[in-house]
Amino acid sequence: MNALAHEFPDVLPEPADLAEEEHLKTLLASRKFDPDKPPGPIVPVFSFNDVTTCTCGNLTTIDAPAKAGKTAILGGMMAATMKHGKVDTLGVSAENPNGLPLLHFDTEQSREDHWRAVDQIRRRAGLEKLPDWYHSYWLAGMPLKDIQKLIDREIAALIRSGAHSVFIDGLADLVVNVNDPAECNDFVARLHGSAIAIKCPIVGVIHQNPSPNGKPNKTRGHLGSQLERKSESNLTLEKKGEITTIWSLKQRRAPILKGKGPCFQWSTIQQMHVSCQVGEFTPEQLDRMRDELEDIFHEHPAMRNRDLETTAIAALGKGQRTIQKKLADYRKAKLLVKSVANLWEIAK
Repeated sequence: MNALAHEFPDVLPEPADLAEEEHLKTLLASRKFDPDKPPGPIVPVFSFNDVTTCTCGNLTTIDAPAKAGKTAILGGMMAATMKHGKVDTLGVSAENPNGLPLLHFDTEQSREDHWRAVDQIRRRAGLEKLPDWYHSYWLAGMPLKDIQKLIDREIAALIRSGAHSVFIDGLADLVVNVNDPAECNDFVARLHGSAIAIKCPIVGVIHQNPSPNGKPNKTRGHLGSQLERKSESNLTLEKKGEITTIWSLKQRRAPILKGKGPCFQWSTIQQMHVSCQVGEFTPEQLDRMRDELEDIFHEHPAMRNRDLETTAIAALGKGQRTIQKKLADYRKAKLLVKSVANLWEIAK
C-alpha cells in the first residue's frame, strides 16, 4: 500500500479494490432500467387451465404432501411439450416448436420408478419415442456434491443455446440443511440466476411438513419459505380421497383459485393419472357409461327423450327408475347431449 493510501485508507483504494469497483459499476450498469429497451412480450411456457404459470427466467415451486401426485403433474407438464394429437396432459398447456432442450433431474425415485415415470410421459404424450431434446437423469442416492456439480454442469452447457425448461424433482436434496438461512438463500439465488442465464423456467418440487391442529401444511424448512418468496408461481397439490387438485394463491400473476385448477386421479385401466373433476365420476365409471351408451344407441344416431328411455330399458335390462338415474348421470358427465334438432345423441 502506498504512503498516501496508508494515511488515508478511505480515500485511495488499492488497485485490487479499484478493479472490483469497476466490475461492480459495469455490473450495475448492465442491470439499469432503460426506457429505450423494452423487453418482448411475456410468453407463457406452461399454463394450467389457461392460467399462465411459468415464464422464462423465473422459478416455479410445486409443494405437496407425500404420494399426492407430484410425479404425475411433472409428467403432465413435460408431456405437454411433446404431445402428439389429442392427449391428456392433466390440464397443462405448453409447446416447444424450436426443440429447445428440456432437462429433468430426479433425486428421489429409484432407477426402476424413474424409468417407468419417464416411459409414462412418453405414453401420455402419445409418442412411440421420446424426442432427442428431452433429457432425464436419475440422481437418487448420489452424494450431494456430485448432484450439485452434475446439475450445474448441465445448466452451464445451455447458457449460449438456452433451454425450454428445467425440472428438479427433489429440491431439498440439493442442500445440506433445509433450515440453514445462509445456505438456502444462496441456493435459491443461484437457482434463480440459472433460470435467468438459460432463459427458461426452472420448476422444482418440495415436500410439505404436516402441521398440527388442522393448520395448513407448510413447505419444508427455511428452504420452502425462501422458495415461496422468490418463485413466480407456487403450486399446491392437495389430495382428498382419490382426487388430487392443483391450486395457487401465491403467484406473481393470476392465481389458480381452489376448485378452479386441474384435477386428476389414478386410472387402473390406463395405468396412469387422468384428468377428472371434483365430485364427478371416476375414469372407470366414465368408461362403463360410454359402453352403456354405445349399447343404447347401437341402431339409433339420435332419439327423442321418450324413445331414449324406452330403448335404454330394453338395451340394459333395467327398470325405469334405474334408467332415469343413468340418463341423468350421462348428462351430468356430458356424455349425452342434445343436437340442434333437439334430439339426444352421444357427445362427440
